[in-house]
Amino acid sequence: MFTLNILFEIMELIISIIGLLLVVIGLILPFKQSVKLNQINQNNELEQEKRIWRMQLLDEQISKYYGPISAILREQTIIRQRIWYQIGRDVIFNNGKDKLTDLSPEEQLIWKHFIDKYKIPMQHRITEIMRDNAHLAIHGEHDIYVDQFLDYALGWELLDNQKKEGVPNYYEYYYCYNYPVGFNNYINNTLITLLKEKELLIYDLKK
Repeated sequence: MFTLNILFEIMELIISIIGLLLVVIGLILPFKQSVKLNQINQNNELEQEKRIWRMQLLDEQISKYYGPISAILREQTIIRQRIWYQIGRDVIFNNGKDKLTDLSPEEQLIWKHFIDKYKIPMQHRITEIMRDNAHLAIHGEHDIYVDQFLDYALGWELLDNQKKEGVPNYYEYYYCYNYPVGFNNYINNTLITLLKEKELLIYDLKK
C-alpha cells in the first residue's frame, strides 16, 4: 500500500512536471517565433532602406549626370545634321582636304559659326556637369572614354582660344574632328541601364 502511494505520488509529480514543461514550451515557442518574425521584419526594413537609398542615387545619376549629358549630345547631333544638310554632304571635309581654307567661303562661315556658337559651348556644358557631379559617375572600363572626351573637349577649347587671341599653334583646330564616339555610347547606354533599374526598383518598392 505504501509502495502504491509513493508510486501514485511519483506519477502525479511526473504529470505535473510534464504539464509544467508543456507550459514552458508553450511560452518559448511563441517567443522564438516572435524573435524570428522581428528579425525577418528588420531584414525587410533594411532591404527597403537599401532600395530607397538606391532609388535616390539613381535619381541623381539620371537627373544630374547621365540625363543632361545625353540631352546635350543629342542636341549637338541634331544641329550637326542640319549643318550637313546645309552644305549638302555628311562630312565637313572631303578626303584629302583637311584645312579650313579647303572649304568655300560660305562653308567656312557655316562651320566656324557651328564651332563657336554650338560645339564648344556644348562641350563646355558637358565638362561642367562632369566636374560638378563627378561623385555620380559610374567608374569602370569605360573611364577611358571619359578621359578621351575631356582631352578632346578641352583641346578644342584651348585651340579655339589660341586662334581668337592670335596665339600661334600648329593645328588646324577647325578640323581636329577625332571625336571619341565611345563616349556617346557610354553615356547613352548607361542612361538606358539606369532607367531600367529604376523601373524595376519602383516595382519592388510598391510590393
